[in-house]
Amino acid sequence: MLKEPTNEAVAFGLDSTLTMRAPTLDDAAAQLELVRQADIELHGASFVTLEEIISDWTQPGYDVANSTRAVFNEQGEIVGYVEIWDVHSVPVRPYMWAYTIPDYRGRGIGTALFRWGEQRARQAIERVPEDAQVTLITDINRKLVPARELVEANGMTTERSSWSMGITMTEAPPSPQWPEGTTVTTQAELNDLKAVYQALRDSFQDHRGFVDEPLEAGFKRWSHWIETDTKVKPSNIFLAMDGEQIAGLVICRSEAYDDAESTYINILGVNRAYRQRGLGTALLHHTFEQSWRQGMRKVSLHVDASSLTGATRMYERAGMYVKSVSDAYEKVLRPGRELSRQ
Repeated sequence: MLKEPTNEAVAFGLDSTLTMRAPTLDDAAAQLELVRQADIELHGASFVTLEEIISDWTQPGYDVANSTRAVFNEQGEIVGYVEIWDVHSVPVRPYMWAYTIPDYRGRGIGTALFRWGEQRARQAIERVPEDAQVTLITDINRKLVPARELVEANGMTTERSSWSMGITMTEAPPSPQWPEGTTVTTQAELNDLKAVYQALRDSFQDHRGFVDEPLEAGFKRWSHWIETDTKVKPSNIFLAMDGEQIAGLVICRSEAYDDAESTYINILGVNRAYRQRGLGTALLHHTFEQSWRQGMRKVSLHVDASSLTGATRMYERAGMYVKSVSDAYEKVLRPGRELSRQ
């Protein structure tokens, strides 16, 4: 149950014209406008929907009242917002996302949101082994210079970055060259979400930040996203099969969050046992081909710029280019044994 809204603005040094409290589902429309402003500032467009905001806020294990704070102006508009994601069973890397709209910057809102976010992230320490390191993380687009300065002033540092990559196809893409014995199907045909999730876990165990957890816990959150995002269709979840085994997969949205004319690759993964055979490239080309057939000439994705599996090189060889760069910032909240993949 959501808590009764209370104003925390004074406690965090904000002026009396602002209200800081946990949002409720009644505030989802106001939150949508803030997210759209963020997308427009960074990408020039936004196609986020109200249903996507509600889907995030109602994800299993996510407590809006305890994990978010919004700053409202006197008109009831959300002018600043922060959320902490620590829904993983072993939350050693709580994630912060925060944004203040341009007209309200310079009034201490960003600092207040960061202070609240760090305090909230420290709650994760109680839920991890006593000897484990807990690290607050966030990603900041390089265009947002004030945000970078703010997190650096509050002790966050960066050593890695992520890329937003894309391709605009001016002619039909090359046909995928599948490794011998590989067939391709879709989730619509396989109709086994749990098998798809297991394949996803297997393919991302070498991804930076990966932390293992019980299958059912992760599946519950992931299936909620799959079932509530209307842009993710079973026919756009492509599965490379080796007999009964899912060797690799691609999960696509029919449109990107910032471009309705672009297919968006949420996930592309290959099981460790099937790497170095050209399967990742085949899956990528298959996605290009299917997008072309559906009348979509653009495809985009996000990737760790220092991917441990060499994903960036594969995307570049396929003709994708870097559209924008975000830096991954970290702050160790408690030192100890690193449980996540590095």
